[in-house]
This record gives sequence, C-alpha cells and structure tokens, in this order.
Amino acid sequence: MHGHAAAAAAAVIVLLVALSPSATAGGPPALPKVTLISDSVPASIAFDTGAKAILAQGIDLCLEPGEGRQLGGAGPAGGIAPPTALELIPALGTQLGPTVIMAIGYNDISAQYAQYMQTALAELHAAGVQHILWTTLHVSPDHTGYETTNAAIEAAAAHDPSVTVLDWNAYASPHPEWFQGDGVHLAGDGPRALATFFHQGLVRLGIATTAFSSVRRRT
Repeated sequence: MHGHAAAAAAAVIVLLVALSPSATAGGPPALPKVTLISDSVPASIAFDTGAKAILAQGIDLCLEPGEGRQLGGAGPAGGIAPPTALELIPALGTQLGPTVIMAIGYNDISAQYAQYMQTALAELHAAGVQHILWTTLHVSPDHTGYETTNAAIEAAAAHDPSVTVLDWNAYASPHPEWFQGDGVHLAGDGPRALATFFHQGLVRLGIATTAFSSVRRRT
C-alpha cells in the first residue's frame, strides 16, 4: 500500500510540473507587459535602438507612439492625427497589460487636460490596468502652459493610488542638451535619457526586476 501511495504522489507531482507555465512555455516565466502610450516626444524611443533596449530590459515592452497624438479632443482642424489616447485605450483593452506608461499632453489644451485625464484613468481601470505611470511635460520658456498640465497630473495622482507620477520636467530641466531648439522634442542622448528615466520608475515599483545594463551613448 505504501508503494502505491508513493507512486501516486509522484505521478501528481509530475503532472503539476508539466502543467506549470514555465514548463509548458519551455523557458522562464513571461516578462511583465508594459505599454507606453505617447505623442511624438517619447516616440523617439522607438526610433533609437539604444533607447528602446534600455526601456525593454526586464519587461515585455509594447510601444504605441503617435505623431501629434492628443490625450483627448477633436484633433487639429483639417489635419491627420492618430487616435487619441481616449480612443486607443478602450480599443486595446486588456491587450494593454497590467502596466501602462502615459507620456502625452504636448498637443493638448492645458485647460482641458484634467477632464480628459479623469476619463483616461477610468478607461485604464476598466481595461484592468493596475499600475499607471504618468509623465509630466518638460516646461521651457516658450511653453509655460505645460505647468497647468503638470498640475493636473499631480492632482489626479493624489486621488488615485494606482497612479505614479514620473516627473520628467524636474529630471530633465538641468539638461538642455537633451532637447531640440523647441525645448520639447528630444535630441542627442535625449531619447536614451528618457528611456532610462522610465526604466528607473519601473524598477522602483518592482515591475522591472533588474536595473538596466550599460548601453553605449550616441556618438
């Protein structure tokens, strides 16, 4: 009897191991999915091999860049623009994964941003997103209206524990060399600096479990 019991127990263990995710996948557990929804400024990460490599370390990265993308609104009159974030989020739904980085707002009307952000947060929650990292905008002398947008981001995060503010404005302000002449779009090492900043935020939250390795700067 004892022999039969031991054999049965061993069979159960073998079955459980065979059905485990790592065993069926033939490798380590899947990396945590992170989706980046952005306008043209963070979109530069998608076109810089080093920047993308920095941000992708330790995660399953999905980039959703959009030239001229807005958080909400009707878009430029007569212009061609990608779907707004408010259109994109419900369209992707659970495909977004549990973590989303929102880096958007340079094309939005600052006075309307708070309203659109509340709607976006509701849509993200409905899609099952658990961690929302929301990035402030870089304020330059020619773009002081972005301060209103940044205040709206901080205020919304104070009432939503799922939101973590990534203060790109404070992080990047000492480095004008990261920007083009407009003080907004990135140049030189800017894309890699932004990717590093995003990745540091993911590491602090325990989403990316390993810090990024050294990636050679642009030359």
